[in-house]
Amino acid sequence: MTPNPPSTPNPPSSAPARLSAEAVQPLSPPAPAGSPDDLGWLDRAIGDARVVAIGEPAHYNREFYELRHRLLRHLVQRHGFSAYATESGFTESRLTDDWVRGDGARGDGAQSDDARGDRVRDVGARGDDARSDDVRGDGDGFADPHRLGPVMAHGMTSLMGLWTQMRDHLEWMRQHNRTASSPVRFYGIDLPGSVVSLLPGLDAVTAYLAEADPGFHTDPALRELASVFAAPSPFSAPGPWPPTRNSPPRPRTR
Repeated sequence: MTPNPPSTPNPPSSAPARLSAEAVQPLSPPAPAGSPDDLGWLDRAIGDARVVAIGEPAHYNREFYELRHRLLRHLVQRHGFSAYATESGFTESRLTDDWVRGDGARGDGAQSDDARGDRVRDVGARGDDARSDDVRGDGDGFADPHRLGPVMAHGMTSLMGLWTQMRDHLEWMRQHNRTASSPVRFYGIDLPGSVVSLLPGLDAVTAYLAEADPGFHTDPALRELASVFAAPSPFSAPGPWPPTRNSPPRPRTR
């Protein structure tokens, strides 16, 4: 019996990989309030899915954020999605969630975790245009531009609150939630402190422990140490971390 000779793999093709025409979906300009007529493909693609995840090839650009805003409106209005999860700090997002639901501050009307929506959408980019003058107010404090400024500064991470498209997006969520039977919630799914500071997460845990177990006291040195390594933003993070008392000596180079 003669064994079969080993198969020879096909040589790699030098032709660039291309998507088929069926895989490419043309869209009109991604204005958030644009017509949904060209989103029928999205309805067919998601079916009865409870989670829709949307990626992007680049951060910090206007078009992707406007597209996500448009898709969120469609998913909320046509399919009843009720949660928006984005690449922002989990701890900080509680402030933003309060604002889009019409709360003035944490605790005045905040819903329990059991009341949160069960459909999640994940996004991760930001826009880069100048801020809009379309700040809506109706006299009842529901859409308060003065309140939104601190929310954008402290309720998001990775400089997400700098972009006009994020402001417009949050304003729409809050206006929608004013009359919606099921409000759209805002969730951060990233590490707090823009991944360069332990302080936001540590302070949130410490505050919870003070309420849940008043007799328990955390060592102040814990926060003191965390502040040594903290940076105000990922763009101002230090180079080599400063050594602590128990750190091994650093090797010297010439």
